[in-house]
Formats: sequence, structure tokens, C-alpha cells
Amino acid sequence: MYHMDGIYALIGIYVTICLAVLLISELAPAPIPITVEMVCEAFPQLSDFQCQDLLNGSVWLGMTEAEAMVAWGRPKTVSRSVGSWGVHEQWIYYSPVSSTYSMRYLYFENGILTSWGFLGE
Repeated sequence: MYHMDGIYALIGIYVTICLAVLLISELAPAPIPITVEMVCEAFPQLSDFQCQDLLNGSVWLGMTEAEAMVAWGRPKTVSRSVGSWGVHEQWIYYSPVSSTYSMRYLYFENGILTSWGFLGE
């Protein structure tokens, strides 16, 4: 009987935690949608068309790391090498495609996008 009491106590704790998480998520403010105007204000060097392209997930040669972060979000993995030539970074993104995962890559030299690629799509 003591063993079952412990299981019931654990179930009660689990249910309490689930209800608390649900309540907190319901009380959390909704995310603020990002507009073209917000992007253009953050990156005044970009045209309105480029700001819209960022929101649509487009990347292009010469964009900055901050602009790429708006377009594709935070990478899952970043590989960085530093030397006399400067800083090279590879940003890796994983995304589910049917039952497999594909990868997207961004390559930066000294904070500027120099190339990108896809694997598995």
C-alpha cells in the first residue's frame, strides 16, 4: 500500500506541474508581430524591398549576421575559426522534411555572408 501512495503522490505532482505550465503559457503575452517598418528601422541601410525579403526568409551575399538572424532565426550550431585572415563562421540550421532532417548552412567571413547551402532537401 505504501508503494501505491508514492505513485499517487508523484502523479499528483505531475498533474500540478502540468496545470501550472498551462496557466503560465496562457498568461504569457502574445508575441509582437515584426513588421517591415520595424525591420527598416533596425536596418536603415536596407531598402523597403530588402526589409520585406528578410521577413520572407531571403538571404543574399553581403548581408550581415544580424540581418541573417532576422531572415533565418538563431542557428542550431555555430562553428567558428579565428586566424590572421579574420573570423570564419558556419551557421547550421536543421529542419524536418518528411521523416528525415535537412540542413541549411550560412557561411560568414568577418560578419558578412559569403555563401549558403542546403543538404537533404
